[in-house]
Parts: sequence; C-alpha cells; structure tokens
Amino acid sequence: MLTNHTRKGLTLALGVGFGLGLMAGAMLWSFGAAPDLTDDEIVARARRLGMTRATELPGAKVTLLVKPEATLEDLAAMLKASGTYADGEMFIARAKAKHPDGKPKAGLHVVTPGEPVDQLVDLLVGEP
Repeated sequence: MLTNHTRKGLTLALGVGFGLGLMAGAMLWSFGAAPDLTDDEIVARARRLGMTRATELPGAKVTLLVKPEATLEDLAAMLKASGTYADGEMFIARAKAKHPDGKPKAGLHVVTPGEPVDQLVDLLVGEP
C-alpha cells in the first residue's frame, strides 16, 4: 500500500516525466519537420494553393519608391524584384542611351509590368 507522501511523489515524477517527454518530442519535431525552402519552392507551393504575385494579374500596377540617392543599378534591381522588368542590363543601357547624364527620378512611381523599356526609362530617369 502506498502512502500519501509516496503517491504525491509518484504523481510529481510522472508529471515531470510527461512534460519533459512532450518538450523533447516538440524539439525533435521542430528541428526535423520543416526543411529550408528556396524562394522558387516557396513560390511554387504558393501557386499550388492559388496564390499569385500582384504582377501576375492582368493590368496590375506596381508602385516603386525611388529614393534621392538611388542609382540606375538600384532602379534596375527594383524593377526586377517587383517583376516589372527583368533585364536590368538592358534597362541601364537604354537609360544611359536616352539620358547620358540621367539620374533616377526620386519619388513614388506607378508602373505596369510589361511596359516597354523606353516608357519605363522616360518615367523613371531624367536629367539632373
């Protein structure tokens, strides 16, 4: 027959053991369950769930915030990251050809993905 003191000790030991087991199981699950995904894998999973980028919708507009210290390279990177225009080298080449001393125009600019590069250059680059 167990004494009241022994029964409390056994209950405490079982509770602590159960809690430690849950914590250990959760740690093992969290470290092994979710592998690191690449950006492409994340986008592919999102598309399977019906999610899209705003730039994939017909007629979608993208707003770019161009800071006063931005360079043409920064602007080309912004266009690529937003899905507006992928060929950064072509954008820089056209900007330099149309505006040899040109700098990015600071401010908010609304562009539509798929716009011709010359329209983007005229909108986003100007003479100092």
